Amino acid sequence: MNVEAACSFSHSISTHKVVNEVEFFTALDDHPEAPFGSAHMGSLGFNSATYYRYICLDLGQLYQTLAGQGMLGAVDAFAKALYLAVPAAMAFPTACRYRSWPEIR
Repeated sequence: MNVEAACSFSHSISTHKVVNEVEFFTALDDHPEAPFGSAHMGSLGFNSATYYRYICLDLGQLYQTLAGQGMLGAVDAFAKALYLAVPAAMAFPTACRYRSWPEIR
């Protein structure tokens, strides 16, 4: 079977020069019930940029591929995915997700 694609995507590129930052961090396991603790020291690179990407949706080819069935739903799902399927930044890369502050006893 040979089916032509009805859409194409570009790779996301930044619109300006990106400067990487380095975050140095340490982590310590101090859970009171743990028989052995552990520690970690490391660094993490990150940056912030405005990204540009473009897509092309060939409605004629999509109509032909779908044989005219479900065209509106396919275009609707494609438009939603275009805005929702964006890579997210790392949330809490070096901090605990559930408890940000240590317990004080």
